[in-house]
Amino acid sequence: MNEISKEYLYMECVLHRHCILLHLSKTIKWNNDVTNEIYMADMCLEEEEMKQMILNISNGINTYGMIKIKAFAGQEDFYNAKAIMVSTDNIIEIELRNN
Repeated sequence: MNEISKEYLYMECVLHRHCILLHLSKTIKWNNDVTNEIYMADMCLEEEEMKQMILNISNGINTYGMIKIKAFAGQEDFYNAKAIMVSTDNIIEIELRNN
């Protein structure tokens, strides 16, 4: 299992407002192409999921698995990010893009 939890991604992307480049171990289909790098612009969470995420962070709990994110690839526009499902198990490395 990797060390990149849902809570870590939430803290960096949502709380600290970083755009995150995700390096994936398996390629995913993106439009008419495939890629193993996507930019995470936001997490798609319902209000209850956000509350649970904050509770997990405050209690030092890390969870893994499928997450719904807003993402874009390559030279695409941040404002045209689309909602996709990604597994934290598929993320091998991240880069914070706007520190």
